[in-house]
This record gives sequence, structure tokens and C-alpha cells, in this order.
Amino acid sequence: MDPAARHEAQAVTTAERHLQVDIAARKSTRRALSPSDAIDTASRMLSDGGTVVITALIERGRRNLQASVRLAEIATAALQQAPPETAVVILGGETAHATLTRLANQGDESAVLAVTDQFHVGAVALRGSSRRDIVLRPGSFTDGTSLSLILDHLNRPATNPAQVNESETPLPVASETQTTPLIAVSMGDGAGIGPEICLRAILELSSDSSLRPFVIGDISRLRKAARVCGLEPTFVPISSPEEFDIGLGRVHVVDLDLLPESLSWGQISGAAGEAAYQYIKHAAELAVSERIDAICTAPINKKALHLGGHAYPGHTELLAELCGVDEVSMLLSTPKVNVVHVTTHIGLIDAIDKIEPGLVERTTRRGHDAMVQAGIVCPRIAVCAINPHAGENGLFGYGEEESKIVPAISRMQSDGLAVEGPLSADTAFFLASRGDYDLVVAMYHDQGHGPVKVLGIDAGVNVTVGLPVIRTSVDHGTAFDIAGRGVADPASMVEAIRQAATMSRGRREISHRRREPSAARE
Repeated sequence: MDPAARHEAQAVTTAERHLQVDIAARKSTRRALSPSDAIDTASRMLSDGGTVVITALIERGRRNLQASVRLAEIATAALQQAPPETAVVILGGETAHATLTRLANQGDESAVLAVTDQFHVGAVALRGSSRRDIVLRPGSFTDGTSLSLILDHLNRPATNPAQVNESETPLPVASETQTTPLIAVSMGDGAGIGPEICLRAILELSSDSSLRPFVIGDISRLRKAARVCGLEPTFVPISSPEEFDIGLGRVHVVDLDLLPESLSWGQISGAAGEAAYQYIKHAAELAVSERIDAICTAPINKKALHLGGHAYPGHTELLAELCGVDEVSMLLSTPKVNVVHVTTHIGLIDAIDKIEPGLVERTTRRGHDAMVQAGIVCPRIAVCAINPHAGENGLFGYGEEESKIVPAISRMQSDGLAVEGPLSADTAFFLASRGDYDLVVAMYHDQGHGPVKVLGIDAGVNVTVGLPVIRTSVDHGTAFDIAGRGVADPASMVEAIRQAATMSRGRREISHRRREPSAARE
């Protein structure tokens, strides 16, 4: 079981059936079992019937990269001694890859698995040659109910995958998944954590047949990332996205082969900046030509980008030029709050000067459309003021709220949009964080970024809205200080890829509705 899902496992099991394992210990302690004791205990409990949840003891604030491998070893050893009909539920893509590889090596599963059910989005039931039921739930982000839903289905005779008849559907291949979002993941700065988080995120999602992510980058750098992470994925070089073929543990790569072998981890490099630019350029060309559904970007380093000859403030401005768009907006999405920015990478005085009713309205509408694509039919939007206390009726500022923001809000309200403001920023973010609003419109960079960093930096996703293509990204930097150490957390990248897929499906659905004849809609 993936350590990222520990909170969920503990919520649905009793202490007697939750085995926490100290994967580095030789002997059990009061806190956790040793691996050997965990195997013995799990085997005995499984023989008695019921559900056993196995998780790894991870020190707070640390991510143990060997946890997936060791948990897979413990689970497969326990299953060898358990009844053959014992089902196995695996949370986490890397854990799934490690577990299924070991089961295959033991002769317990064939290389080809069949899909028998899907309990909810991302949770898929499979069966191999042993007829054992296997449920995979990749990804670190859940609402706390995923494991409960899976166990309910497994324990409910009418929906138990064991009762599916012999006409099971093979795991879909590319020719059968043309409506599944195809997502290009640009590798970012090769000297930073981009290669590590791209690799780990795609492995975590490799068993999820609802999306098709592939990397645009350098396969040699990804191999180095795999070594530092202690992983052994199957790399599949492809020359075009159309060659994508779904498969557990596969990492598809469009290899541009641009980085020198001598590139050091954690060092600013013009060569890495040039390569990062070319990855993004290639992804943009594929998206504009509609050969992919979305772009998801790993972080770049602005200084390296400049040294490589490309003077852009960041991804947002670069993608706008590559896609031929004059104006786009940055939207930061977290589990607690979504924020779209009227201005971003300019000084505060310049930002206030730039803000005007047309820009406020265009930004808000772009944010509104992004929320609709994400599945919120009528998003509730809070528009921040510029001054403290929204100007306090003229006490603060020079009437910026009345002249720069109110006209835009009035026009949008007259068009039926659920927009309110201008609100004091502290009030807007407090209300949004408790669920009163789906989107906050921030007037300048730090007004929006500050609350996001506090409320959800680990799970934050950066979305560029206003492009003719969907683009998401992690909400963190290249982290040169930890690059090449194998400790980078891919959680934000996993969520960014998932959001890209969700928005792709939403955009496709909206486009389909618009093409329907009006009589059919009525």
C-alpha cells in the first residue's frame, strides 16, 4: 500500500487489521512491525479471512523512496501463504508496478491482465492467469473515500469482480482509447527535479486507463533519474504521440536528445535552459495541431532559460507566444482554493497601473471558463479589491475599486455570472477556503500566491488559461538543492496531469454540446 494513502487506510480499518511496518527495522517495536513479522502476521490474518491493510511507517516530513518496493515484497510474500482467492488492493502506481512484477516473477500472474470492473474514476479491477482479483488505485490524491468504496464493492456479492463472466475485456490499447486524453509532459530543466517528478508521476499513473501521459524530454536523463530514485521502469521511445500504448510501468518518451551527458544535477546551465525551451516548443506545436489534448509542464529555471537565449519571465509568457495569443492568465488550483491573477510578473506599482475594467473582466471570464471545463457548471467567483478593506469607502487608495473593478463586475453580473466584489482579499480567501467561492480573482501576484502557498503548496497546480490548448503545471520550482537525490515528491505533478485530463474531457464535452443542433438540445 502506498505510504501516501496511509491516512485513508487507517480511516477504514481497525487497529487489529492495520499492520504498520518499519521497513528498515530488523525487529518489531511498539510503533511498528518488522518486515518479517508483518509477513507472518498478514499471512495468518488472511488465512482467517477478512481485510488486512499494510502501510509503511514513514517519519513525518520525509518520503522513503524504498517504501513501495519493500511493501511489494511484504505483500507478495504474504499472498504466497494466503488462500488463492485472496484479492489484493494496491494504492499507488509505483507500488502497483513493484507488486505485479513480483507476482509475475512468482508465476502468480501472467504479463497480460484483463479489466473486469471500474469502481470509480482511477480505481480499476484486473485479473490475470491466477484468477486472483487485483484492484489498482494509482495517484496520491483522494477524497478519503476511495479505499472504502473499493472494499465495499469487493465485499458486495452483486458487484464482486470475481463474479464477472468469462467475456472479460482486455486492458485497452491505444487503438481503443482514442477518446482518452493524450497529455504531453515537458521534462522541464534537466538539472532540476523535473526528470524525477515526471518519471515518478507517470509510473504512478501508468495503470490508469483514463489518461495517456508521455514525456517530451531526454530519455538518457530520465534513466539517470530512475537510478537515483531506485526505480526500474520500462522506457518506450516514441517518435509521435500516436504511438502511445497503455501499459503498467511504461514510460513513453519523445526523446529530443539535447542534454549533454556531463550535465550536473542542481547547477544552472544554458544547455538545460535551451533544452527546456525546445521541450515546451515541441509540446506547443503538438497541441496547436490538435495531436494531443493537453500540456503538463515540469518546472524551468528562468536564469537557465535566459542563458539559453530565451528571455521570457516564465512558462505563461512563453506559451502565449508559441501559441500566438496576446493575453493569458495564471490560475493556481489547490484542494482548498482556486485563484486566477489579473497581473503576475510585474512590479506592484506597474500592476496597479495596468489594472483596468477590461482586463479584470477578461481575466475573470477566463477563470470562469476554466472552472466550467473542470466540471463546475456555475462557478461562484469572488473578485478581490486592490486596497485594504476594499478601500474603506475612499479612506484607502484613490478610488481604484470604483474605477478599475466595479464596472467589470457589473457587466459580468448583468450577463448572469455569479461574481461578487470587490472584496477585501483577507475576506475573499477566508470565504473561499471554507467553500463559499469556487474561484478568487487576485489583482496582483503576491495577493494570490501568498494564500495559495499557505493553503495548498504541496498539492498546487498552475493552469494557464486563455490559451487555445490546455496547460497545467506543478506549483513549485526546479528545487536545485535536492535535484538528483531521488527525494522529490511527485504529488503536484500527479495532480497536474490529472487536472489536465479532467479539463481536456470538459473542453471536449463543451465543444460537443456547442456542435449539437439546437433542436436536439431542446
